[in-house]
Amino acid sequence: MTVYLVMIGIILIAGILTMSFLGKFLKDEGKDERGTLIQGRAALVVFLFVSGMLMIIVVANLFLKFNNLQFTIILAIFSALNPIVYALAIKNLKQKY
Repeated sequence: MTVYLVMIGIILIAGILTMSFLGKFLKDEGKDERGTLIQGRAALVVFLFVSGMLMIIVVANLFLKFNNLQFTIILAIFSALNPIVYALAIKNLKQKY
């Protein structure tokens, strides 16, 4: 149980840093054509991440039979990773475009 709390704490801190990065990006570069293109491509990356991870979680649940607490924690961590993946995609796409 302690391991889960530590993981959730780390992801929350990373999420706070991610939200500050996203706020800065949207304020500085998100309003022009390039920013809109980057946001759209990053949203596609997040959609693919969400779709892939949901399939992996469901298949893993079929074989491993998570209890309710484990399944809730896995979904919470997965949900917290979405903005982090979005920010990483934006950072990568900023260098590309």
